[in-house]
Amino acid sequence: IKKVPAPILKVQQNANNNSFSTFTQKAKQNESKSQSATKYSHEISLWQYFVEVYFTKYANWNGRACRREFWGSWLFRSLFEVGICILLLFLLGLSTVYHVLTYLLGLALFMPFFSLLMRRMHDLGMSGKYLGAMVISSNVVSSLFAIMSWTGRSEYQTPIAIGNYLVLLIIMATGFIKGEKGENQYGPDPLQ
Repeated sequence: IKKVPAPILKVQQNANNNSFSTFTQKAKQNESKSQSATKYSHEISLWQYFVEVYFTKYANWNGRACRREFWGSWLFRSLFEVGICILLLFLLGLSTVYHVLTYLLGLALFMPFFSLLMRRMHDLGMSGKYLGAMVISSNVVSSLFAIMSWTGRSEYQTPIAIGNYLVLLIIMATGFIKGEKGENQYGPDPLQ
């Protein structure tokens, strides 16, 4: 057995104690970060996001929306809208009343989706003005398209449909891009 001089032994023990305490501190920090992220992502379901967006944040333009909130709201809004439209189609057929009711349903669901889209843009660190202008113009053009199709004028169907699909693709792209970490000019990180 080798004898180690006392000063060297103390330095080795201090180094070992410091590295161990640093290791345990980092482990505790990582554990608390993962627990808060896990707690947040598992606490709120996609359905709860839909309910929150369409009932409690109906026209909330402030703050940020994470990708999970965006896709949860999109999913259940689509299912709800398709379900209502199919039900109305069975009850009313392709009548004028059906078209008017589905148009009114689209208008009712537009405002909360538009505010969600603005908050999603805020999460990306961007103003929602330009995307908002595209969405509004797309909806106005779609409304004009619906009115023209009811009157029999359908020569503008293809360009209007292509424009609407391009706007839809841009909107969907915002749901795939990861938001800024930490607080930005629009508010705190929705994942923290």
